[in-house]
Amino acid sequence: MLQEVFLHLWKDDLKALRAFHGKARLASYLSAVAACKVLNDRVLRPRRVPSRPRGASAATPLEVLERREEEERLRLRMKDMPLRVRLALTLQSNGASLKEVGGALGISEDAAAQLVSRSREALREVRES
Repeated sequence: MLQEVFLHLWKDDLKALRAFHGKARLASYLSAVAACKVLNDRVLRPRRVPSRPRGASAATPLEVLERREEEERLRLRMKDMPLRVRLALTLQSNGASLKEVGGALGISEDAAAQLVSRSREALREVRES
């Protein structure tokens, strides 16, 4: 992952690195770049529909289409969410504990739990609409 972040910073004649104006610590800037890279790679990019296990009935074309549409609605909703919300959801969905989510965001474990809960509720509403 670190290698990918450095490659991202290096490409386009160091465009991403030139965007750093020194208003924050370089470590904070690099953390934000890494977080955005994770979001882009794991959340916002379209995913392939996973194959079904052997013996399971095959998905109909309509089911595949409905799933893709739902994933696209969720991706669009995620793009509209603030970065810290997207990070909390991404970290949690990738196995981080609420304590780890809170530590990464600089908030308490309880605040992380509340943030993740509210964010999931917002995504649930999108799914049900």
